[in-house]
Amino acid sequence: MQTFGDWAWVPGVTWGPQGDLLYNVDHAPPADSLEYSLEVLPVEDGDGQVLATEVGMFAYPIPSATVQLASEEQAHKVAYLQAVFPFQSETSRYNLMVMDRDGSNKKLLFPIDGSEGLEPQAVVWSPDQLDETGNYALGVVYQNNLWIVDSLTGEASQITGDGLTSRIDWK
Repeated sequence: MQTFGDWAWVPGVTWGPQGDLLYNVDHAPPADSLEYSLEVLPVEDGDGQVLATEVGMFAYPIPSATVQLASEEQAHKVAYLQAVFPFQSETSRYNLMVMDRDGSNKKLLFPIDGSEGLEPQAVVWSPDQLDETGNYALGVVYQNNLWIVDSLTGEASQITGDGLTSRIDWK
């Protein structure tokens, strides 16, 4: 992808929770296209699937930990950023989204409608479930403060208020 600037676009790529999938942001042809999609690529057979279109260049997909469903099946969610203006994604703000591993049940989590979007960033899943709900949470930086967002309800809690947070590493 040609940026026509003094910077290079490095797409977000991450492993699935069991190491058998790769999630990435792909650029549509031709080289100057402004369309980006979020894809999953199984490591074994290599037949990729588009999970979300028009996500923007800084979608940074990140899968959750694997959980066991009532059916005994292992499943996970995928969080990603969705550009507010997908064809201006280089300068656009972003919304935090979550979806099922197959691309279904897409949901806007944060910020609430009408609020200024997020700066592009890699969000972080909580290592454990929240005590109150049993859901996993996502950590995001919003207006230079740390926020924790429930991945199921979208309920958000501002953790810091000094405006000095620039990134998160949740261990």
